[in-house]
Amino acid sequence: MRLIDLGWATAFTLGLTIAPLTLPTISTTQTLLPAASAQSTASQVAEVNRLVNQGIQQFEASQYQAAIQSYQQALRISRDIGDRTVEASLLLSLSYSYYLLSQYDQSIDYSQQSLSIFQALDDRIGEASALNSLGIAYDSLGQHQQGIEYYQKALPIFRAVGDRNGEAMVLSNLGAAYNDLGQYQRAIEYYQQALPIFRAVGDRNGDAMVLGNLARKNHQASEREGGKDV
Repeated sequence: MRLIDLGWATAFTLGLTIAPLTLPTISTTQTLLPAASAQSTASQVAEVNRLVNQGIQQFEASQYQAAIQSYQQALRISRDIGDRTVEASLLLSLSYSYYLLSQYDQSIDYSQQSLSIFQALDDRIGEASALNSLGIAYDSLGQHQQGIEYYQKALPIFRAVGDRNGEAMVLSNLGAAYNDLGQYQRAIEYYQQALPIFRAVGDRNGDAMVLGNLARKNHQASEREGGKDV
């Protein structure tokens, strides 16, 4: 299992745990515009917010292809408006949707686009979320070492901004990646770091998932020890 998180979202379980997406609301009050231009922009903002809400509902209903269409429409308008924060958030939303469709190359492309914008905006939570998204996509392609590199970049950012849930999710993802590499002791170490954080933040899904992973690792270790004694 791999975990994706946004600082502005609440995780839910879907085989792996993905965060439903809540995107920033666009404001038209930041600059003074001529009346006709302001009216046009207000209309575009309303349409972006409608499409985002529609996309979220479709995403949560597992209608990922429909969500992609809604996000793509919203993305085109947000680019016309010039709101880079919403653009980056929509790109990350698209990466999640493509990930859940197992279209990992597409997911990577959108994650990289969002990462560049989040870094330009100095949005640290967005940056860490995009790095984690890149990690799970490469991990799912079987490129575990590259996935680990992205997780290791995301981890100190989540820690620096005090995002404990993000920190725990990345630690859990590192455990899963090392497990897939056959480095079981390192996997256990990362799971053991993640577990008390999930409990501290009250993430019962994360807690249960890590406990399950640890139980499997301990069972495998017992079987290996039993095999040696035979």
